[in-house]
Amino acid sequence: MYVPALVGVVASSVLAAPGGAAGAHRTPGPRLKKIFANASPSSGLPASFIAAVAYLESFGDAKAQSSSGPKGIMQIAAGTARSMGLRITYAKRYKTTTVRRKVKRKGKTVYRNVKRRVPYTVLVRDERMIPEKAVPPAANYLARLESKYGGRDWAVFAYHCGEGCTSWVRGIVE
Repeated sequence: MYVPALVGVVASSVLAAPGGAAGAHRTPGPRLKKIFANASPSSGLPASFIAAVAYLESFGDAKAQSSSGPKGIMQIAAGTARSMGLRITYAKRYKTTTVRRKVKRKGKTVYRNVKRRVPYTVLVRDERMIPEKAVPPAANYLARLESKYGGRDWAVFAYHCGEGCTSWVRGIVE
C-alpha cells in the first residue's frame, strides 16, 4: 500500500522540500504574515506551518475556489466551515418571469400570459473568503487534527482529504 508514502509526500513536500518551503515563504505578504502569526499562539502551531498549508491548499490565494466546493485561502468546505464557527450567509431573492398558460374560457382554449415569482438564492457573505476570519479557526482545526492523528503528516493529510478518508486509510495501514 502506498498510503504512508502519499501522506509523507503531501506534508513533507510542503514543509521540507526546497521548493515547497520557498513557495510557502512567498505566499504571505505583510498582511498575511500578520494573520498567520496571530493564529499561531492560539493553535500552538508555527506560523510557517500554517502558511505552508495555505500554500498547499490555495497557493496563498484568498479568493481561490475549488470546483468541488472548498473556498478561500485555506480551502475550507462548507460543512467544515460551519463546524469551525465560520458563517456562510445566503439570501433569498426573487425574479419575475412570464409564462404562457393554456386557460379554458367559455369552452375554448386560449393562451394567457401569467407572471410568476421564482425564488433563487444568492451568496451574501462567506467568511471562508476573508483570511482574517478563516485562518485562525483553520489553524485550530489543524492543531486538533495533529493531536487526533498523532503527527503533522497525518494532520495535513486529514486537512486535505477529510477526517473520514483519513480514518479509513489509517484503518487499512495500521
